Amino acid sequence: MHGSTGAALADAVTALACRSAATPTMVLLAAFHALLHRYTGQRDVVVGMPVAARTPAEVSPLIGLFVNTVAVRAPVAPAAGFGALLAEVRTATTGALEHQDLPFDRVVAELPAEPGGAAPPVFGVLFDHTRFSGRTDTLGDVTLTYLDGAATGAAKFDLSLSVTDPGDTDAGTDGYGLELEYDADLWRPESAHRLLTHYTTLLAAATADPERALAALPLAAGRTRPGARLLGRRGTFDARPGRPGRPGVRRRLGRAGRGRVAGRRGDVDYADLCARAERLGAALRAAGAGPDRPVAVLLDRSPG
Repeated sequence: MHGSTGAALADAVTALACRSAATPTMVLLAAFHALLHRYTGQRDVVVGMPVAARTPAEVSPLIGLFVNTVAVRAPVAPAAGFGALLAEVRTATTGALEHQDLPFDRVVAELPAEPGGAAPPVFGVLFDHTRFSGRTDTLGDVTLTYLDGAATGAAKFDLSLSVTDPGDTDAGTDGYGLELEYDADLWRPESAHRLLTHYTTLLAAATADPERALAALPLAAGRTRPGARLLGRRGTFDARPGRPGRPGVRRRLGRAGRGRVAGRRGDVDYADLCARAERLGAALRAAGAGPDRPVAVLLDRSPG
């Protein structure tokens, strides 16, 4: 899914970064953290970010792939302004970059295993700010041409947002280029497109008024109520905080949760809970519910 921002918004991102002793990457990443919070209600947001991992002097001139991945974890306070979140993301990003040479697979190996022996996921979403010097470059007598990676047909994460600097997209736009890769089991194309719209709207509002509370930042002009929590198609990120010392992670209902108890009463497992949610969703759609249409559900207390 592709999109772009206007030139004015790109300039606003740069201006806010300068005023906040931050980088444009940090501003763009903070907006992504804010959007994920608005979609999930989660206040402990973890986003993966690829890094060059070329800090050792002996590695810098070498040709080859040294990319590593770091986790940027930042607390989100809905009543605080975007500037406060940007400061948290700046601190978290700086700390993560200080350890960018530590291989990510070693980080995963040190985490306690989930029941059943599976390694726990550190994050389910990825953010990448790509800064090209152009579609072509030179290295001595060699001309380099940047090529888009071939599609694999499978998403590596629930969501992957890639932001390209102004002028570095094929369209040559003066704004940022946006590309969203998403898990088709969780998102419909129209939902993914709407997420990009929400991201640019929130980013524009945040850069225009960084002191405005995160919960009050609009997502879509005249349509989405500020402070609303938005969910994906068949699931979303786990809004509950993780265990001490660990980020919250979204558990996949159904496949991974079969046989695992979701409620103390009635021994409802996650697969059964997912099936009940699907049936409720189907009933709501049959009654006329749809995107951007408020729905009230009155149910008795029960495990599922």
